[in-house]
Amino acid sequence: MMDMHTHILPGVDDGAKTFEEALKMLQLQYEQGIHKVVLTPHVQNKVQRVSSKEYLERFKMFEKDVSNIMPDIKLYLGAEVLYDPFKKTNYDAYIFKGFSKKYLLIEFSTVIEDRIVDVLYDLIAKGYQPIVAHIERYPYLTDDDVLRIKEDGSFIQVNSGAVLGTDGRHYKKRAHHYLKLGLVDFIGSDCHDTKSRKPNVLKALKKAPKNFKMRELEE
Repeated sequence: MMDMHTHILPGVDDGAKTFEEALKMLQLQYEQGIHKVVLTPHVQNKVQRVSSKEYLERFKMFEKDVSNIMPDIKLYLGAEVLYDPFKKTNYDAYIFKGFSKKYLLIEFSTVIEDRIVDVLYDLIAKGYQPIVAHIERYPYLTDDDVLRIKEDGSFIQVNSGAVLGTDGRHYKKRAHHYLKLGLVDFIGSDCHDTKSRKPNVLKALKKAPKNFKMRELEE
């Protein structure tokens, strides 16, 4: 099983602060049967602590150190890109590495009504496979919007914390609504630590509808 939305790469954003904390997060993943983990540090976001240009080198070092301790865990480098309408973004730099498709995890403003449907349509036209991060956080999206996003070809992710209710009642309501409508492709942990935002995909899967099946990324 895979967790495709995590903030485990240490020292780069508001996720894991140290190697030791990151390793504990991976251990929690492994105990839940998750042996594949995509590291998706923030991009174009004020919570970044280092330039995204450093991510690949830091990932290689982290991957090497983890392999000596947890050889059964397979790591991938991705990113969680915050859409910025005023910036020309090189999305090629942020696609998930090690996969056959150009998977791109993208998040949007929770306050300003971004043109989410149009932005995703344009990304698909350019050859990307967008994955909408935590779609339950965008209250300005209607059911028709989400259905259009799905029909156009984007994948949809909800957070495990939303499914479990730890992210808040409104997020839980929307996450379960989209799950019941069959619009969700992934439940991702969006984990940031080992306490309040820890890896918990397996626990969330047990609360999802029985007919929900996690989509698999193509390697």
